[in-house]
Amino acid sequence: MRTFSIISVGLCIVGFALLLSNYLNTKFNEPVVMVGFVAMLLGTIFSFVAFAKNELGFLKFIAAGAFFVVAFLVCALDPFQVIRMMAWLKN
Repeated sequence: MRTFSIISVGLCIVGFALLLSNYLNTKFNEPVVMVGFVAMLLGTIFSFVAFAKNELGFLKFIAAGAFFVVAFLVCALDPFQVIRMMAWLKN
């Protein structure tokens, strides 16, 4: 069964959609960004669980790669968003 792979891809899609909606919106919304990052992080964790259980298929690679690609793009294109999230988490 490929349940962990499907869950990981679903969570990564939800996280990417939330981050994209915040990026396209002119007003910064901290909870949306936080939920987006958490969803992508949970998707990556489920992807690593799929690796550990030796699930068949290619979906587990997509979710793990998507997290690192999106995290790199956020840091490269809008680095102040990462600093803003760290300050929001600190307070």
